[in-house]
Amino acid sequence: MSNRSLIVLVLNSDTLYICMGQFMRSKVYLPPLAALSIITVLVYQNCGGKFEAANFQGTSSNAVLGPNSRPALQALNFPIAPTGSPVAPILALETPFPNLSFSAGSPLFLDHAGDSSNRLFALFQSGSIEVFENQDNVSASSTFLDISSKVASPAGNGGGNEEGLLGLAFDPDFSSNGYFYVYYSAANQRRSVISRFSVNPSNTNQALPNSERVLLEVDQPASNHNGGCMRFGPDGYLYIAFGDGGGANDTYGHGQNTLTYHSTMIRINPIDGEGSPAYVVPADNPFVGDSNYLPEIYAFGLRNPWRFSFDRETGELWLADVGQGAREEINKVEMGDNLGWPFREGLIAGPDSSTPPNGLKDPVFDYPRSDGISVTGGFVYRGNRHPALRGLYFFGDLTGPLYVHNTNSDADPLYSNTNMSAGSLVSFGEDEDGELYVMSFSNGIQRIVNNAQSTVQESDYAAPSNLSETGLFVDTANMIPNPGLLEYEVNVPLWSDYAQKKRWLAVPNGRSLRFSSTDDWEFPVGTVTVKHCELELSAGQTTRLETRVFVRQNRGWRGYTYKWNAQQTDAVLLTAAYSDSFSVAESATGGARNQTWNYPSRNQCMACHTAAAGFVLGINTFQQNRMSTTLGRIENLLSAWGRLGILNREVDPAVEASFPSWANQTGSSENLSRAYLDVNCAFCHQPANGNPSPMDLRYTTSLANSNVVGSVVTSGDSANSSLAVQMNIRGGGQMPPLGSEIVDQQALDLITHWIDNEL
Repeated sequence: MSNRSLIVLVLNSDTLYICMGQFMRSKVYLPPLAALSIITVLVYQNCGGKFEAANFQGTSSNAVLGPNSRPALQALNFPIAPTGSPVAPILALETPFPNLSFSAGSPLFLDHAGDSSNRLFALFQSGSIEVFENQDNVSASSTFLDISSKVASPAGNGGGNEEGLLGLAFDPDFSSNGYFYVYYSAANQRRSVISRFSVNPSNTNQALPNSERVLLEVDQPASNHNGGCMRFGPDGYLYIAFGDGGGANDTYGHGQNTLTYHSTMIRINPIDGEGSPAYVVPADNPFVGDSNYLPEIYAFGLRNPWRFSFDRETGELWLADVGQGAREEINKVEMGDNLGWPFREGLIAGPDSSTPPNGLKDPVFDYPRSDGISVTGGFVYRGNRHPALRGLYFFGDLTGPLYVHNTNSDADPLYSNTNMSAGSLVSFGEDEDGELYVMSFSNGIQRIVNNAQSTVQESDYAAPSNLSETGLFVDTANMIPNPGLLEYEVNVPLWSDYAQKKRWLAVPNGRSLRFSSTDDWEFPVGTVTVKHCELELSAGQTTRLETRVFVRQNRGWRGYTYKWNAQQTDAVLLTAAYSDSFSVAESATGGARNQTWNYPSRNQCMACHTAAAGFVLGINTFQQNRMSTTLGRIENLLSAWGRLGILNREVDPAVEASFPSWANQTGSSENLSRAYLDVNCAFCHQPANGNPSPMDLRYTTSLANSNVVGSVVTSGDSANSSLAVQMNIRGGGQMPPLGSEIVDQQALDLITHWIDNEL
């Protein structure tokens, strides 16, 4: 044989195929093996005797070697949307102020002062702000501020199409201090100006034009890509977004230059009064003290951020970034994010083909230029007029269409019906009550309304009564899955009292999962995950317990539990929690234990499948970055799912993180312990879940920041560490609190060793 000889073992039904060298095949007939199909491909290197996993496409017509293309998912019978009910609210646009007109034309933006005055402020690109009562029958407005003589806009002073009075933000204490802030373009030298003005204390419908106090000026090399939006966050600080300075392909190299304000969102704290400085940098800004960054920077890697807003209920920051020529994107921005420009444009590669830095943040959603040419960011609806719209993030495109994204359950964006075309859409606005408005250069001010209130009942989401009716298996008794039901494995399993488990994933045809290296993945409506549990009662004898199904409906995720019948031929849908007991032989003692098995209710499913954990457990980069034979060949699951289009892009596993292998106990005690705690505990114990415990048990959180040591762990003393104590009990105070009746001794031994010997 040569230095690299191919040895292929294909076990298919009752035949073992052995291929060596130039695919010389031998057949060895074996006893029936229940149609088992396993492929093991090894490359043997004589120089060193090292075996390597390799991809192989078999030549035998009898060998099942896994799909080269994505298997079609046959129809499933789970309720995705209620029968006879709309998938989304029936939306429309109305003209809220039919008697109101403005001499300056159509406004660019609409805002309120947050002072309980029920006023609206219309901002005009040419340099003025009008104020009027928020009443449908209002017929007149008055000038609040006019600085058009200072503003470079398409209307004057040599401004370009994307210049002008672009941003307005009222101080959170406006009712007492009278301050508000504007962002405008100026000429000679071309620059962006962020200034504070004061209201006339004797007439709050007028500002004082001579009260300007400049906070910041940023030179602009071109007339486009200015950004221009500014908002106060829930923390009371002022956030301001800047574009990359204009041109194409990041002409000025600003995209990743963190020593310029271009391509960034900054966060500052304006100072009261007239002294110096005009603002200070919040001490908790992400790059304070790092000489490689301007301290004001909150996030960077933006191209042309056209409108952002804060969800007034959750505080989440939603931002739209205009693409160059291929994709438009919506981002959920967090402190320290690198949003990727010019390495990325939406979810695809950007114009910079060099190796990008680690940690680029993917957008929540992007869409192609076939659907629009310039994205416009909006708001999450939190008004009271239309309860069915609450939690929908509204955004749109300059060409007119409006879209929504359901933040209640991380749904895919639902494209609007034809009634939701705004014309030349330029911006959104929000009044004090949380009602949303659309600004269009062609149609003026419009208001978003819901034309039909849903009367959906729980019965409209009724799942099939039997597992055999769901479509998950083409032969339920023999558990032969739907061809599009993809089996998968995990690196670290959830502890389930010695149950043997199989897992499958169904993704709607033509759809894909949105991959993220470190965050939770996102799943399209219609996704179904399946976990099947069996218990070995004695050597070689198992009983099927339950098959749990998790369905991504249009209203969010819903769990269903199917309990197998005594004949083991089908499983029936449970409507409430249920417990059963089994006698299980224990080989070590020769005796038997009486084991209770708890079947969860639908509400109990959601106790672990939390929003903070992304709802879906066990399907993420850390779990699926592993070699597997579940698709009929030895292949990394991330690679396989990217190749088959299950993921929204192909993935290189070599550059992605992974949990250590629990089955092989590879990795340090600390890494194994942290991975186990992530999988079994972090769905509750993390900051986003609102748990009163200070612990953050996510694997991605450093040990120093996890608040574990000193709170639930005493270094070197597992006996007095509540983490280990609660793992070692069942009943009141046990951890995890639901489902388990048996201590996970292997995990307890590992974590005890970690605490006693390594902390």
